[in-house]
Amino acid sequence: MSEDLSSPYENVALGESYSIALKRFLSLEKRLSNNSFLRDKYMEIFRDYLGQGHMSKVTENNNLTAHYFIPHHAVFKIRVIPFIL
Repeated sequence: MSEDLSSPYENVALGESYSIALKRFLSLEKRLSNNSFLRDKYMEIFRDYLGQGHMSKVTENNNLTAHYFIPHHAVFKIRVIPFIL
């Protein structure tokens, strides 16, 4: 028995996303430039993403086909250690 797994969204135009993603990236880059610890942790995670194939670098040749750039923001969880008197 075969099931149809096609997406109903195959031909949906996603719109222009590059400028929004770039703006978000530049803001994040500025934030990370002020905190070397966060920058190092962030880069460690993204190196792992690249190594696992979860993302790829954008090159000039990528502009030949349709793409959607996902605006990204970093989420940092600060762990608080309870202090008991």
